[in-house]
Amino acid sequence: MKNNSNNQVFKQKRDYDKNPLIIKDYSYFFGVSLRFFSIFVAVTIIFYIYCIINPMKEEIEIWILFLPVVVPLALVLYDYYVYVVRDNYTLYFANNSIDYMLGGKLKRKIYINEIPNYLLKPFWKDKLDIRAIVFF
Repeated sequence: MKNNSNNQVFKQKRDYDKNPLIIKDYSYFFGVSLRFFSIFVAVTIIFYIYCIINPMKEEIEIWILFLPVVVPLALVLYDYYVYVVRDNYTLYFANNSIDYMLGGKLKRKIYINEIPNYLLKPFWKDKLDIRAIVFF
């Protein structure tokens, strides 16, 4: 294969300002669902440990044991409906920015050169602190 064909492909770069890359944004759904789901998992574990350690004198209804499983599932399905089906969260990738849109309206804009400011870094990224490692 000749290099000329490869050079022609690179000369015809996509202009993302005219034709942005658009994807559906699920980050709101995962953020809310994980918060609710982790709370209910913790409550469920504590409830089951309490039932094992401190047995009740009367029998437990079977639906009470399945309640901690059904409630988080219902909340996750509700969150899916609210944040994915009903609301139209989308990401527009342009040449110099990432636009967070809700129903066609701009909610947030992050410029490409500012992305490192929005990324979460581990505590050892800037410098290695031996005291923090010993603590853990």
